[in-house]
Amino acid sequence: MIKKVITYNQVIGFHSYPDAPASCAYLSKRHRHVFIISCEFKVSHNNREIEINTMQEQLAYALQEEFGSPCEFGSYSCEDIAQWLLNRFPEMSEAKVLEDGFGGSVIQR
Repeated sequence: MIKKVITYNQVIGFHSYPDAPASCAYLSKRHRHVFIISCEFKVSHNNREIEINTMQEQLAYALQEEFGSPCEFGSYSCEDIAQWLLNRFPEMSEAKVLEDGFGGSVIQR
């Protein structure tokens, strides 16, 4: 069996897509989203070695420490945010970042 714990954080943030295609040119300007961030961590037993609540707090703190509150992601895409999370938390196996709960990105280790 593969066992994982899943975290869920909502983060208000701003970013831009400077190279947005003409059909979505409005995305090239700074704009706001509620970023939905879901991360997976492999665990080895049912009394998991990673506590979900504690990890959610650590993720929120790391994001706030790096990007402020609300988060200023600059030109970071969902993929960039997911990759930053995976680099920051080596025990993380997957990071999913959605814009307003709809479209986004998933990166797996």
